[in-house]
Order: sequence, then C-alpha cells, then structure tokens
Amino acid sequence: RLYKEGVLTPENTGWPVDKIGSQEFIEVFTHDIAYGKGFGAICAQGGPRVLEYIASHEEFGPKRGIALTHKRRLYPKAGNFSGYGTHHNLGHLFNMTQYSSALYWGIANRDPMTKHTDLCVYKERFDGLGVELESDLWYEMMRKMMQKWIGTTKPIEPPGYEDAEIVARWLWQMNFEEDCLMMCDGTARQRFWCPYTEDGIGDPEEGAKLYKAVTGHNVTQQELWKKCEVPWTLERAIACREGRRASDDIYNDEFYPDTRDNKGRQIEKEMMKSGMQKFYALIGWNSDGVPTRARLEELGMKDVADDLENRGVL
Repeated sequence: RLYKEGVLTPENTGWPVDKIGSQEFIEVFTHDIAYGKGFGAICAQGGPRVLEYIASHEEFGPKRGIALTHKRRLYPKAGNFSGYGTHHNLGHLFNMTQYSSALYWGIANRDPMTKHTDLCVYKERFDGLGVELESDLWYEMMRKMMQKWIGTTKPIEPPGYEDAEIVARWLWQMNFEEDCLMMCDGTARQRFWCPYTEDGIGDPEEGAKLYKAVTGHNVTQQELWKKCEVPWTLERAIACREGRRASDDIYNDEFYPDTRDNKGRQIEKEMMKSGMQKFYALIGWNSDGVPTRARLEELGMKDVADDLENRGVL
C-alpha cells in the first residue's frame, strides 16, 4: 500500500517494490530482513517500528506521514509492541465490553489471538450448548465458573471493570499452562464449556491432571498456574530489557470506539490505564510495567533482577 501511495520506491528501499509478489522481490526482501541488510534491518524490528521509521525519514518523501496513519490502524497499542488490529478488536469478537480481555491483550508480547483461551471464556455461542451471549443462562454459567476459580463474579457484570485484573491474570496463567505443557489449543473449549457434563461447565483442572498423569507428581491446579507465572514473568523481563514499558501496553485512541458493543458500551481509556496499574500491582510489576526485584527473586530469578538493575531497568 505504501508503494501505491508513492512512499516506498526502489530507490529508498533498495528493493524492486514495483514487483511485489514476484520471486525476485521475495528473494531480496527475505534475504535483507534475515541478514539485517539495508532497509531489511529496519523491517526486522517489526511493523510498528518500521512505520515510525518511514514517517520520520525524509528519503520517503512528502507523503511519508501516512505511515503513522497505517500504524494506528494496524497496530492498536500505543507503543512498539503490538499485534494486528483485527485480532485485538474486541468489538469484532464479542457483543459485550470486556476490560479483562483488554488488560490481558494489553501486555501480550505477541498476537494474543494465536491462543483461544479468552475467546472460549466469552464465547458467543458455547460449543454444543446453544447458549447465547448475555442470556440469563449465560450469566448463570459464567458466575458459577468465575466464582469457583477466581472467587469473584464482578468482571462478568457489565461493563466488567471491577476485578478485571483478576480475570486477566487467570487468562494468562492458563495461556502459559498450555504452552508449558504443550497442550493443544483446542482443549481450551473443554476447560470451560462441555456439552457432556450435567451443568455444561467443563474441567479447568485438566492441566494438573495431565501433568500428574505424565510425571506422577501430584500438584493442584492453583499450584500449577502459579508455576506458569515463572516463564510469563521471564518473558516480560526480557521485553523490558529490550525497552518495553507501561506506555506500550495502552491502546491508541483509534482503538476505543471499535470496542463499542451492541448496547453502546465501550472500553474507556482512563479506566484502562487505572486497570492496568491494578494488574501490575497484582502480579508484582512496578508502575512502569517492569517486574520488581522482589517478584523476580520470589520466582527464583535473582540473576534476572541483577541484570535488569545493572542495565538501569530496575
């Protein structure tokens, strides 16, 4: 698109952008990105950063500012760590506003919709059950499940702001449980909703049961989820080492209107900011979104804390 708009040219990229899609273009494009050569070294930093680079460098011409328009449209988070807009857009996924999913997605280091954990929690029509989103039966089932596993039903009551950080933490724990145990992402549905149980609610303890069956070690589901916070926190520490901060977790202004549901409710920016601070406090990160020394040492990562401190991150 930037080529058609006259921003990218063979001269300022070093690529045959007039032949996009051809073997010639693909070979040069992939080679330069893989080996960090020329414009490829910039592109290797990811979409948000390359669009900012284009907008700020004169060689891309007088129309280069349009690159920032594309950045805001394609990458809804305000900073340089973001996934594609179509996968973050709550309004397209759900008929209701959910702060918990927005918090969960806000701290993602990758496109979070490669996982289906949160989508299954707030699924529009639960597989095999025929339960409509926001129906009386849906609320009844959601309240029962959330009360059992996280001790509160407040996040499911519109607009879902109160205690949203607790649900966000729960979603992340289960997300990393799937990764650490190499569980098929398709099992996410059975963890919440199942047409074969009397009450229609699935078995969120399947991770602990799988772990015991394979290793022989008997752990509770809560203990397993706590262990999953180790790789999660390490991943965040690495991102912070590379420059990630709280400003990268908040969405840009174009995002919020797209979260409007069919009742006119939408996620509010200031509520998101305060909710993110509650989330940080709950999981042991400081106000800038960096895991604290106390939290890192609690999880057995004193060496990581020392490294971040030596780099001036902590």
